[in-house]
Amino acid sequence: MNVSKVLRKIEETVRRHPIIVDCLIFGLFTAVSIIMTYPLIFRMGSHIGKVDPSLNSWIINWNHHIFRSGDWKNYFNDSRFYPYQKTLLTGDHLFLLSLVRYPICLIFNNPVLSYNFLLFLAFPLSCFAAYKLARYYFKDIKISIVVGLIWGFAPFRFGNFEQIQIVSSYFLPLSILAFEKLLKLCEARKTDSSDDYKKVAVGGLIFGLLISFAGLMTVYQLAYGTVILGAILIYRLLVDKYKFNPKKCLLGLGVAVFAVIAILGPFYFRYYKFSKDHNAKRSIKTSQLYNADLTSVFHAAPGNLLYGQSCPFLNKFSTKASPCHETSMFQGITVLLLALIALIKMIKRKGFVFWGLRLDSQAIFFVLMLLISYIFALGPKLKILGNETPLVMPYTFLYKIFPLAQATRVPGRFSMLYSLFLALIAGKGLKLISPKSGKPLLVILVSLVILLESFSGPLALASAREIELDVYKFLRERDDIEVIIEFPIGVPAIDNNMHNIRSLDATIYHGKKTINGYGGYFVDGYNHLTYYFTRHFPSEESLEVLSRLGVDAVVVRLDSLGPEVSLDKIYEDEDFKVYKLDQIDTEENGEVEFRVTGINLRENNKVLDINAGFYNDSDKIWVADGVPKNIELEIRLNGRRIRRHVVSHPLFVEAESSKSVDILIDNKILGLKRRAFVKGDVIEIFSKDGKLLYNMGH
Repeated sequence: MNVSKVLRKIEETVRRHPIIVDCLIFGLFTAVSIIMTYPLIFRMGSHIGKVDPSLNSWIINWNHHIFRSGDWKNYFNDSRFYPYQKTLLTGDHLFLLSLVRYPICLIFNNPVLSYNFLLFLAFPLSCFAAYKLARYYFKDIKISIVVGLIWGFAPFRFGNFEQIQIVSSYFLPLSILAFEKLLKLCEARKTDSSDDYKKVAVGGLIFGLLISFAGLMTVYQLAYGTVILGAILIYRLLVDKYKFNPKKCLLGLGVAVFAVIAILGPFYFRYYKFSKDHNAKRSIKTSQLYNADLTSVFHAAPGNLLYGQSCPFLNKFSTKASPCHETSMFQGITVLLLALIALIKMIKRKGFVFWGLRLDSQAIFFVLMLLISYIFALGPKLKILGNETPLVMPYTFLYKIFPLAQATRVPGRFSMLYSLFLALIAGKGLKLISPKSGKPLLVILVSLVILLESFSGPLALASAREIELDVYKFLRERDDIEVIIEFPIGVPAIDNNMHNIRSLDATIYHGKKTINGYGGYFVDGYNHLTYYFTRHFPSEESLEVLSRLGVDAVVVRLDSLGPEVSLDKIYEDEDFKVYKLDQIDTEENGEVEFRVTGINLRENNKVLDINAGFYNDSDKIWVADGVPKNIELEIRLNGRRIRRHVVSHPLFVEAESSKSVDILIDNKILGLKRRAFVKGDVIEIFSKDGKLLYNMGH
């Protein structure tokens, strides 16, 4: 059988029945995904990842709880981190994934299976999305399939395997495709009909929906996708000299912006307010911890069959350059060779003129987008083989001017876009050495080699934990228990959080609010709160603090914590004990109670860092007692305001004796000298040794 004739017939079928062919190609990607994600397809109902998949599955379950109950007013007030409010905003809400998963979960009644189904589906969908983008650029079905395979199984996808919102990045290529088509529709023509404007409006709506769906997955896709879309627009204006019809542009982009605001507005407005109230933006120093290394292009995905531990040369770069697997960028030797061919061949083609050379304008476009993605992935400061250099990178400027960048902490995730444009460049190279009229076997062989180089299985999975324990059944049936704390409790700054993950899994089952929690961000003072209880529980003081916080019951795992608790025991089995707490009335004569002491400041004395540092044995904490109150907290250093936010939770902070700080609540000065204060009292700040540091007076 002549393979070339078969492929030509397939291409003819594509033109006649594109939907059927798309379904067949998606089926091909699905079949390949079964092999590339082994053994996920065979353990869908029984195994899951260790930490973040448990958190993501829990968040999706919370969404399902809201879908069933209809309690939308409390959607953002999930059951973690009590008594903190709006705690769903401490990470991705995963609303879109939850919406897709909900009917699957109803059908199979297995949360683990439905989660893994979405995770598996992300691979063929990503392949297909890249394939559609490549079809737009290359108009070649076989080359586009190869591009889809390269990006669908790129190393960043395996490096972020526990982050379903990153793995599910299929809306990024589709957003770029819709944006490119919208720009074409907005070009000026000699005559513009009403149908042209209708097409522009529809194109704007499709683009707005796709970029909104990317934003519903995670802020990373929205933030980094927006950056590359802006770069594409600038390129089309300055290099390709697109001449746009202003009315069309206004209509198309206006419709897109309206769609984005309508879909993302209810979520991102609350994220913005939460970030402002809690100073929750990611610091530039945090971004530096998760940036890519200059040599991350040689960092293979974790567990890669060919380029992991078995390849000493590349492994040397991997361990030094990118201890964080999220910054994996090595696509394999075949992909790099194809990209090199594209770079060499583009000099001989007609097109864009650069320094007297005629270059392939399409290849130049891909290369520029690749470089932009790579440079931003390097983060605030250049890092070489794990060593930070003083060279400031463009990401620092992006962080200062682009609010969405301040909501992200892993610049290395620009590898999503780096890998996409590298796949397109490799596709360009393959197209140049595989003419349309022949060499189909070369394309098939190249595809097989690329898949072999990308294979990173078997994927690490763990048995799903059983949460239907007798103790949680007991808690579920107790109407007088609304809030619990489970010991041992992990401290986010120093523990692996498995204690909190284990207790978090159970909250959907028993339905109680809990102080325990885990998320992408920990609200002010949560480190200190958990650290305090790990140090002092079950002392009388710690039990009093728990009572003032509104905790109804204490759950103790006997395999990890042994001391007897001086409370009424209401449940006991061989693994757990449950103790009942009586509530303490914290509101008397309008007073708001606090416990000593002050604030821990950063070295530059400009920004408050409540989450930094821990306590000495003699230190105490202070806590805004009782039911959470929405009170306005303002903190000043030597008379100058350095921070203001709304407090709806307890604050746990550490003292530093060399600084003086003012604390104002509801625009009234609140003293910290005595145990109980009323609004309007004079503030006096003392050091740990009792020395008066500051007196505001009236």
